[in-house]
Amino acid sequence: LVRVHHELDLLGMHLYDHPLRVLREEARRVGCVTTGDLRGRAGQQVRIAALIAASRRLPTSNAQVMQFVTLEDEVGLIEAVLFPDRHASLCNPLRNPGPFLVAGEVQEDQGATHLVISGVMPFHERERVHAP
Repeated sequence: LVRVHHELDLLGMHLYDHPLRVLREEARRVGCVTTGDLRGRAGQQVRIAALIAASRRLPTSNAQVMQFVTLEDEVGLIEAVLFPDRHASLCNPLRNPGPFLVAGEVQEDQGATHLVISGVMPFHERERVHAP
C-alpha cells in the first residue's frame, strides 16, 4: 500500500497494483462489493470502495450543486450521481481521488447501471472490523 501511495504521489498513476486490490479484503470486511457486482442489483443499497476516476460539479437552476462522478475499483468503473440535497448535507465530500467508502442505491436505466450516492467517507475513516 505504501508503494502504491508513493507511485500515485510521484507519478500520478499506480504501476505496481491497483490501490483497491490492495485494500479489497478490508473493503469486504466492511460490507463492500465491487463495481462488477452491481449489475442486476437495481433498487438495492450497496457499499463500494472506490477511487474517483472523473468528477464534474454542475449548478442546478436554483443555485445548488450536484456532482457526477465516475468511480473506479480494481474491477471496473461505475457512473454515480450525488444529488444537491445529499451534496449539501455531506459538505462537498469528493474533493480528492480517494479511496472512498461510498454508499448508495443501484439503479439501471436502459441497460446502464449507475449509483445514486447517499453517503461518502474517506476509506481510512471507516469503522475497523477485525477478521474472525
